[in-house]
Amino acid sequence: TRNTAAVLDFISSGWTRYIDESEVSSANLIFQGPLLRLPGGELRVAIGGQFRTEALENSGETFTSGIAATLSRAPDKSREVSAGFVEVRAPLVGPDNARPGIQKLELSLAGRVEDYDDIGSTSNPKIGALWVPVDGLKLRANWGTSFRAPALTELAERRYISATYVSDGAGGQLVALFEGGGNLDLRPETAETLTLGFDLNLPGRPFRVSANW
Repeated sequence: TRNTAAVLDFISSGWTRYIDESEVSSANLIFQGPLLRLPGGELRVAIGGQFRTEALENSGETFTSGIAATLSRAPDKSREVSAGFVEVRAPLVGPDNARPGIQKLELSLAGRVEDYDDIGSTSNPKIGALWVPVDGLKLRANWGTSFRAPALTELAERRYISATYVSDGAGGQLVALFEGGGNLDLRPETAETLTLGFDLNLPGRPFRVSANW
């Protein structure tokens, strides 16, 4: 009742039609296996690379109805990503050289490098350790960094404005407009992670306890 008939007709009959297509193609090459023998077991290595292309295509024009119907087209966007990684698992102490207080000791190292043609390069390491001081008790620790580039839909999805309802604070509702779509100013997300944990499974005991922080 607070709006004219013309306004209500415009809100209720307005609509938008569009079609977007996302496409990802990738090629991966990985070499992995034992490299040499350590006192605690086999040193295993994995080395690999990846090349990936991503595309967000507007396959047609956008038609928006309303008082003055409009046609628009969102820009297409694409990117190329190349990456390389290496992972190493090194058992320093195992069954053949176990000693009191160190039944098992294993280190893991990993690193990944990525290059995006639209947002730049990043490198992220990871270090992990597994220690078994006595039978039935495992202590674990991992540290690393991570990286996530914004998806093309988050960057370049077409902008739109749509009608919705919001509370007026007094039990009623008001018509409002909200805007959505991509944001070309988004930056990559980064993180640094530390994980500590243990597994307790004592021989002859009918229970197991695990915890992670």
